[in-house]
Amino acid sequence: LKDEQRYVSIQEAQQILHGKFQEYLAKNAFWIYAKESLTLKAKIERSISYSDLEVKNGWNLLPITEDMIGGFFADIKGDCQTEKMFVWKSATQSWTKINEQYVFSKNEQNLGFLFRAKEDCHLGGSTIALTPPSMPE
Repeated sequence: LKDEQRYVSIQEAQQILHGKFQEYLAKNAFWIYAKESLTLKAKIERSISYSDLEVKNGWNLLPITEDMIGGFFADIKGDCQTEKMFVWKSATQSWTKINEQYVFSKNEQNLGFLFRAKEDCHLGGSTIALTPPSMPE
């Protein structure tokens, strides 16, 4: 848990966050450690935009949202000054360094990326329309 600055079990997270548990799942990326092989599914009831994400000074592990796909990170970074950015490549089990010209792909949606912000900030910029606008009359 980011605000608690500690790792907890899913059960502990539910107890600590109460009604905000679903929102936390939607607005954060996180590691899950399992002692045995399992399948874990979480149903998120709402769509999240990158502008909804909270960015703190230091390391941030954030989800790759649908409205990030296809655009440069530089276009949505808002007032954030990034020091380092990484994506996790599961095939090689390693972090890959990226920069602000990185374009998130469709197969990365709902995964996470890691970046170090120089201070608390807000992602923002022009969002990519998910549906075309209606035709003028």
